[in-house]
Amino acid sequence: FWRDVLEEAECNPLVVHTHRNPLEVARSINVRDGHPMEVALLMWLQNVLDAERYTRDMVRAFTSYTRLLKDPPGELRKLQTSLDVTFPKLNDRTQHRIRSRIEPDLRHHSVEAEDLKADVRVSPWILDTFEILDRWAEGGEDASDHANLDAIRGQVATAAPTLFALTDK
Repeated sequence: FWRDVLEEAECNPLVVHTHRNPLEVARSINVRDGHPMEVALLMWLQNVLDAERYTRDMVRAFTSYTRLLKDPPGELRKLQTSLDVTFPKLNDRTQHRIRSRIEPDLRHHSVEAEDLKADVRVSPWILDTFEILDRWAEGGEDASDHANLDAIRGQVATAAPTLFALTDK
């Protein structure tokens, strides 16, 4: 929908993919909507894989929720470079204002990467996808990872109907 709207308006969108630790997202979905953690993890996976795949032909950059909370001005400067844009009001004064508005206490679920690897509910699909996205957030997108993400996406698409059906019982 939005791609059509932006194309009609003759806008060239720039995409910023911001991923978050899947266990943090799953815990939020579990608390908010009551979905089992396994279903919430699958939802995270399907969403990030679709977002990655369907924006490949667009100008885009990757970051993470953790990186944005840790150093918002630094991540914004990095995004400027990656997207070849200039945020006109990113100066010392606005950087201070950005930092002062970040409230870490609003982050209700915080999970370390080691905890993600140790959780038996987290499949290799999720671990591999998260690792790729984290690597891209650190050093930029690597097109050699596309085949791996496509393979995971295909496996998830094949398995998802069965997995979701199991959770309905």
